[in-house]
Amino acid sequence: MSATATEGVELIDATTVRVLCRDCGTAITLQFGDLDRAAAEKVCQELDRGPRHCPGFHVELSGFRRLWRLDEALEAVYGPKGAEVPA
Repeated sequence: MSATATEGVELIDATTVRVLCRDCGTAITLQFGDLDRAAAEKVCQELDRGPRHCPGFHVELSGFRRLWRLDEALEAVYGPKGAEVPA
């Protein structure tokens, strides 16, 4: 992992982060593109609510916010919640 990484979360570029599934350890790459933080948080809420198939060969009915470290991914891309984003 790089110097910009925390446990299970690695910032790849300004809008892309790689996270490790807490259940199976599979790496998942999340690209937030041109989304602002509010839109990215909404996408993370939607990911968390429905059933999903993890590339690590397991299916969950919900809970991907925790499994895929979505809060940590948001923090890696956008900084701590409430912090100013540099222009």
